[in-house]
Amino acid sequence: MARGTARQSNNERAGVAGAIASLSARLAAWRIEASTATGIRQMHMMVALIAPLLMLLTIAFMAEQQNSDALAREHERAVRLEQHVLAEAALLGLDNASWNDAYRAAVLGFDPVWMNESWGPDAFGTMDYHDVYLIDGAGATLYASVLGKRIDRAANAMLGATLSALLARTRLDGSDARSTVFAPYAGGVGVVSLTRIRPVSAALVVAGAPARYLVMVKRLDAVALRRLELASGFAELSVATASDTSSAVAIPDMNGRRIAWLSWRTRTPGYASACAVLPVAAFLFVLLTYAGIVGARTAKRWTDEVLANEVAARRLAELDSLTELPTRRSFVERLQVDLGAATPIAVLYIDLDGFKGINDV
Repeated sequence: MARGTARQSNNERAGVAGAIASLSARLAAWRIEASTATGIRQMHMMVALIAPLLMLLTIAFMAEQQNSDALAREHERAVRLEQHVLAEAALLGLDNASWNDAYRAAVLGFDPVWMNESWGPDAFGTMDYHDVYLIDGAGATLYASVLGKRIDRAANAMLGATLSALLARTRLDGSDARSTVFAPYAGGVGVVSLTRIRPVSAALVVAGAPARYLVMVKRLDAVALRRLELASGFAELSVATASDTSSAVAIPDMNGRRIAWLSWRTRTPGYASACAVLPVAAFLFVLLTYAGIVGARTAKRWTDEVLANEVAARRLAELDSLTELPTRRSFVERLQVDLGAATPIAVLYIDLDGFKGINDV
């Protein structure tokens, strides 16, 4: 078992050593190829093409990153917009329920004329809500005005379980009991505020007076969404039960469950920035390409000169500069080649007396 493990270990080491040797051979071959004229020209052309490509990829990456950051900021703004809508509806409900005249007309008595003028048809269009209901502590509807028309319609028929849940929540609160939530309403989504009617003047409070609650509903319809666009800077706000885009946030009910999506047309500042720098990128692309072509030509001329110098140097090394006859080194190299051949050869030796003196002159 130990010998088998050792053999396996040796085989693994041999495999790694072979891979390293193969890689080293490839790198050496690449260095040799890169040192030639063709290799140098190819490297210049690769730089001319790869550098602009990397630049374009960098621009695209930065544009996508900028778009992603912008989308994250839009999500944060959309959540704050929902919170603002709830807070605004709560203030509207409190303003209409904390009112001496409302206490007299809805708690101490029942004055539908005043309600029509202040909450109902006569007030519709001048205040930022659509429907209003007056209910008692048990949730029974005493007064209803829907889209500027007084009608005989129960609030719980429109709000369902949301109404009873809001009542249960407000009973646990103090004298300014109120709740504001998003809720399904009339086939869409509405902002519902429920506020107990109280007088501003404590002197009007009557002990044992019945509890009355004002329910105000703002529908998130096209008109309301256009107003939110103008106030928030979002484009093409819409409310839908499903969303297939990343530019959307959930609209939660009073229990935190999603009842719809608030979506918008997202902005893409990254693409705008990329388009702004594309002319510069195109200029750099042309510049780098030109530099690559010039560099390739320069490399070819340089390598041709190097090769020519090598040939001249080899010629000088092989031939005598005075007689242009082969040198002793050339003779020895040629002789070694011929001695290795099968054909018989002969060597003729000639000695010139006094040639050194002639050579010196």
